[in-house]
Amino acid sequence: MKSFFVTLTLSVFVWFTCNAQSWVDNLPQDKLQNGELKLQDFQKAFNDYWEPYNVENGYYVENGEKIKASGWKQFKRWEWKAGFLVDGMGNFPKTSTTEEMEKYFDKYPESPKSTSGNWTNIGYNTSNGGAEGVGRVNVIAFHPSNNNIFWVGSPSGGLWKTTNSGSSWTVLTDNNTVLGVSAIAIPSNYSTSSTIYIGTGDRDGGSVWSLGGGNTHDNEGIGVLKSTDGGSTWTSSLSFTPSQKYVVYDLLFAPSSITTLYAATSNGIYETTNSGSSWSQLT
Repeated sequence: MKSFFVTLTLSVFVWFTCNAQSWVDNLPQDKLQNGELKLQDFQKAFNDYWEPYNVENGYYVENGEKIKASGWKQFKRWEWKAGFLVDGMGNFPKTSTTEEMEKYFDKYPESPKSTSGNWTNIGYNTSNGGAEGVGRVNVIAFHPSNNNIFWVGSPSGGLWKTTNSGSSWTVLTDNNTVLGVSAIAIPSNYSTSSTIYIGTGDRDGGSVWSLGGGNTHDNEGIGVLKSTDGGSTWTSSLSFTPSQKYVVYDLLFAPSSITTLYAATSNGIYETTNSGSSWSQLT
C-alpha cells in the first residue's frame, strides 16, 4: 500500500516538473518519498516560490514587462478542486471513488438503485468562465443505419444515448464504478447484436488529481467495457486497474470487421480479433 501512494505522488511530481514547475523543489522530500504530502505542503511550496513575484491573475511584472506565471493557473485550478477532497487536516483520500463503489457493491450486492426519486438541480447553472456549468463531452458515436440514434461519452457522467436526434437522453452507465468515457465503438451489426464497446477514463483529465499520495480522481480508466444488450449491463473486456491510471483514448474497428477492434491507450495499442474476448498488446 505504501508503494502505491509513493508511485502516485511521484507521478504527479514528474507531471509538475515536466511543466516547468520549479516550485516543486520546495516540497518536503521526506513526505514526498513516503507519500505523506498534505494540501498545505503543496500550498506552502507554491506560495513561497511565487511570493517574490507578486503574481496577480496569473501574471507578474518584470522590468516593466508583463509576464505569464507558467503553471500558476493550472495549480490554482487544482488547489480549488483539492480543497473539496481533503479532510480537515489536509489529508488526501487514500482510495478512489471506483474502489469505494466496488466495496459498497461487494458489501450490499442486492442493494437496489432507486429510480423513483424526483430530483431538482440546486447547483450552479452559470460560471464566470462562461462554461455555463454544462460539463464536457469527450466522444460521439452514431448508429450504423439510423441517424436519429447516437451516443456520447463524458468525462465523469458516463455514456448517454438518444433515439430522437438529441431531444431526450438516457444514461446507460449509472451502475458502473467508473463514469469517465473517452471512446465508443459501435459495430456495423448493432441492430441485431446490440453490442457497444466503451473506453474508460478521461483522456483530457491528466494525472494532476493524484497529488498528495492519494487517489482523488474519479475518472480513472479500467479498460474497455462491453455490452451485448444495448448498454443495460456491462462486462470487462480489456481490463486495467484504477491504480494503473491508464486511459483508453480511442476505439476503432478494422475495416469491414465486427470482431477485430483496436484500442489506443496511454499504455500502448491493443488488438482483439475475437470481439473483445482477449486482447494482445501491439506497442
